[in-house]
Amino acid sequence: MNLDGITLHCITNELADILKGGQISKIYQLDARSLYFRIFNDAGIHHLVITLDDSPRLYIAETMPPTPDVPTGLCMFLRKYYENGRIAAIAQLHLDRLIDIDIDVLDMSGRLVTRKIHVELMGKYSNVIFTEDGTIIEALIKTGKNKQALRTIAPHEPYAFPPNFMRMDPFSFSAQELAEMMTTGTDEPLKTWMLKRFNGMSTVVLNELAFDSGLSVTTPVGELSPADRFTWCRTVEEFGKRLANISGAYVYTVKGKEVIFPLELHSLSQYPRRHFKLIETYLSEYQATHRSLNGEQEQLQKKVAKLIEKQKRKIKRIAAEMKETKKMDTYKLYGDLLMICLRKARP
Repeated sequence: MNLDGITLHCITNELADILKGGQISKIYQLDARSLYFRIFNDAGIHHLVITLDDSPRLYIAETMPPTPDVPTGLCMFLRKYYENGRIAAIAQLHLDRLIDIDIDVLDMSGRLVTRKIHVELMGKYSNVIFTEDGTIIEALIKTGKNKQALRTIAPHEPYAFPPNFMRMDPFSFSAQELAEMMTTGTDEPLKTWMLKRFNGMSTVVLNELAFDSGLSVTTPVGELSPADRFTWCRTVEEFGKRLANISGAYVYTVKGKEVIFPLELHSLSQYPRRHFKLIETYLSEYQATHRSLNGEQEQLQKKVAKLIEKQKRKIKRIAAEMKETKKMDTYKLYGDLLMICLRKARP
């Protein structure tokens, strides 16, 4: 299950309503890639889980998950700097897969400060980063200054947004404004053109736009007629209007896989679907039924897979050697014949 920017927008709105004004009373690090926050407000106690496992997400659990007996160093740090803080705001940025949680807390001097939790749900680049005044104070996953890292994530370093953060929200433009943008990058396929410039685009969204407009997303922008370009842009504008004030989600079962999206999708109308009034209800159900791997389990699974692959190659090599040994008697006979012929050939 992957959450796109549009689905995450609805999740953000739900979390903002559920956790509004809540106070963080306890923090646990569940494993190397998961955090738990116990939050209470006028509505009661809420169990917020942020996980970066095989399906990165944040959700409200029905009950408190199992917690380790001994807190980690990161857990102790977060308790010191975030416990007893109040949630001031929860917001998504630019329709991207990035959620900022503002926490108002008293510092050591008794001064009210706002510390942030940046939840970045971006596949293998997912992370949870903690900052104050734009400076990183901790992170769930740290990266150093090397060629492989896209950015440095470490304490005392300035916080930098993920790559491609400056992409735009396509639904904040009119059809005419979008059409005027399509005069550049005309050698790119329509799909690539949208993905490079706008957040919220995913395979599900692009397929829906293609279905509603009757255009192929593989067509280069330069090959679209002015009428086709405007048709596409008008479809995007109308899709944005459908997203206004939406809540809940539809979960489609497509070839054995679940696809979640806040709208009824015309392009998936032939597949069975379920509707949830709150996306959080589905996410809690997903956690209970799928039991996705945590970080340590995921690493162990990779190690086991590598060992299995290594043994398969070894078995294949041994099988080839065994096949060669079956010819041993034939090769021995050839050798004996050669020796006989050699003796006869001697004067």
